[in-house]
Amino acid sequence: MFKFDNGIGLQRVGKLRIRDRRISTPSMFLGQSIKSPVSPWTDGVPADGVLLNAYEILSSNKFRNIAEERGIKEIAKHKNVILDSGGFLYLKKSAKQKSKDAFDIFNGKQGELRKKIFKIQEKSNAIINVPLDCPPVYSDPYEERKMELTLKNTRFWFRYGNGIEKMPVIHASLSENNFKTVMKKFKRYKTDYIGLGGLVPVLMGRTTENDRISTIDKLVDLRLKFWSKFLHVFGVGGTNTIRLMFLLGVDSVDSIGWRIRAAHRILLVDGIGERHVIKKERGWSIKFISNKEWRLLRDCECPVCSSHNLSRLKKLYISSFEHRCIHNAWIQQKEVEIARDLISSGEYEEYIKNRLNTGIWRKITNYAFKKLKEESKCKNF
Repeated sequence: MFKFDNGIGLQRVGKLRIRDRRISTPSMFLGQSIKSPVSPWTDGVPADGVLLNAYEILSSNKFRNIAEERGIKEIAKHKNVILDSGGFLYLKKSAKQKSKDAFDIFNGKQGELRKKIFKIQEKSNAIINVPLDCPPVYSDPYEERKMELTLKNTRFWFRYGNGIEKMPVIHASLSENNFKTVMKKFKRYKTDYIGLGGLVPVLMGRTTENDRISTIDKLVDLRLKFWSKFLHVFGVGGTNTIRLMFLLGVDSVDSIGWRIRAAHRILLVDGIGERHVIKKERGWSIKFISNKEWRLLRDCECPVCSSHNLSRLKKLYISSFEHRCIHNAWIQQKEVEIARDLISSGEYEEYIKNRLNTGIWRKITNYAFKKLKEESKCKNF
């Protein structure tokens, strides 16, 4: 059961109730990999939940047996788990290993894969399960066929998955007409949840301004047409994207941004943004952390910063991937708590304007506010 209270525009706070679980929204599920299972929520980070990948679990006999015999909680070390199907990961892996087109491989094996993914989800006791999808890339020549495969698998999940909670997923990379087609078909399913995938590559990738505008339009349209549903956006990545999602009425997101940035020796500095902790790191156009910014960490309440002096912190954050993960996950989770408080008090819009006011983010948020004001169903505008 999902209940929420309206804020300004599309903003909302609520409670998701599944079995004996109570999750405040907006919420964030921290993305986890079984290959490198760093778990900040076991080190004092108050995570709302964890997102795991069923295909990744399927690829390991050890973790597959654990999931099917003892449940997903044993792997995640958290009771609130969304179990994604892993369709994107399968396509990505197939593209690397085969010279043949990844979609053809998926199309040929998807029946077998569908049954295996379904079996894991059926036995794992995750709170929400995502039907096997076949995500199209931007301007995908196979878009129509991938869409049909996703719809076919979704029908399978809703026909046979009576004992599990299901979240059908629609992809932002679909054309406008196909996006509307999928929304119409999803209306027939009895579910409290709806998922949106593939948003960030279009919103933040090498796409045009019109593409980004179209993506925001799709998100707002999805939000309004499924107003009573728990809306989750997959793979949001960075903190600014999280902020934008909550402004546009998204109830939940997942992110591995905390892990990816930690792997590249990047810290999230509260009130500042992303900073490299060593000067040699390349490939990201991010500033090196200054002495003044190092000192700001003394006020951070994360389990790492609150337990060590500044000299020790520098050594830990330069050398330890795990400690960077804990800190970054804490900062991202804190952003979720800020959103809840400011949406409730009616101050989130002003917060967004102050935080997302440079570069590409200024253009994106300016259009987002314009879009919200144009929607007659957005109250208080």
